[in-house]
Amino acid sequence: MSRSRIGQLAVVMFVAAVACGVYEYSVTWTADQQHDDPAGYIAYLLRSVQQDAGALRQYRKRLQEQHVRLCERQQQLERQVRTAASSALELRERFHSGEPRVLALGQMWTRDQLESQISSLLAEVEQGTAALGVLQSSREDLELELERRTTELTDSDAAISMLQAQRELAVSRGGPRVSLEQLRLQVEGLTSSRGMSTTQEFQPSLANLTAGLD
Repeated sequence: MSRSRIGQLAVVMFVAAVACGVYEYSVTWTADQQHDDPAGYIAYLLRSVQQDAGALRQYRKRLQEQHVRLCERQQQLERQVRTAASSALELRERFHSGEPRVLALGQMWTRDQLESQISSLLAEVEQGTAALGVLQSSREDLELELERRTTELTDSDAAISMLQAQRELAVSRGGPRVSLEQLRLQVEGLTSSRGMSTTQEFQPSLANLTAGLD
């Protein structure tokens, strides 16, 4: 290998080593590094919480949008069930009149047609009522999830304010009021308990939220 090639390889290896060191320093703080730069370490913890809170805020927004859609579908299905029930009642009253042909719901019906339509409407009411039960269960699951994530976001915002205050103290007085280890544990406890919640969509118990609306 020529000297020029050796020199180029040495430069590449040096740059890679420096880049690796910078990356490791940015994500893994040794005890000495924390001691030498407490404000920088707190800023690193603060960024972690802020990023997590940002993802959580977006996740909660998606939950809110899903809740709106679910409520709209529930209301739509409730209207369909009420309409079907009302129509079935009107047709049944006309059927019991005993007339061979009757006018109902804006059209003429024979007794056979009335009987068939009444059965169809009652089946629609039964299916719609069952679908409403599933929708209500899904709505309750979604509301619980939304409430839990809202509480977590409140905790994150409080942690951000606390870390900002501790960072300012570290800058002005050379160190925070609480130990860096305690701050680290608080941050890890805050973010690790959420698992994949902000990257994995919440799925309510109803697989198809449009059930009964087709």
